[in-house]
Amino acid sequence: MIVIIEGNDCSGKSMISKMLKEVFDKNVYFQKHVYLEETFKHVFNFKHEPEKWEYFITGFNAQTLNLFANFDDFIKDRFHFSEYVYSKYTNRKSYLDFEIIEDFLTGLEKKIIVVYLECSYETYLKRMKPEEEAYVYSKNHYETLNNEFSIAYEKSKLPKIKINTDEISPETLKNQLSIKLQDFWIS
Repeated sequence: MIVIIEGNDCSGKSMISKMLKEVFDKNVYFQKHVYLEETFKHVFNFKHEPEKWEYFITGFNAQTLNLFANFDDFIKDRFHFSEYVYSKYTNRKSYLDFEIIEDFLTGLEKKIIVVYLECSYETYLKRMKPEEEAYVYSKNHYETLNNEFSIAYEKSKLPKIKINTDEISPETLKNQLSIKLQDFWIS
């Protein structure tokens, strides 16, 4: 089964991705989210050549699509929902076409599900670690991103689960999601 975990910052994506890997199988391939543009700028030192980012990011996404095609058990922390939301919000060219990615994923004939985790701005502020974050989103910014994620969720043709993580403990979330994913796997 391929599980794509999506949602706004501090909604619990990375935490639940790691927990699900432990629940289902230690051999499940897990790819955490990478801030591609920042990685590219720092690692490859192309700070003033944004036209080169496209080649790197396109290559990274091609590698991810290859993983989808070649692994039966794969957990992906952020993918096409996030690309759709952040490229739209920042008015930049998207490196992934939402509909093309959806068609690719549905064409794989594998069990693929998107888990969309959402939380309120107040929960975001409680969970956020200022020492680890470059900046804190304003309430308007965060709610706009939440709205865009909801649009992506509604737009998606893939099987999906939506969970609000405001009032749920990590352990309860893991247990509830594990059951839902097992039911999806059996269906």
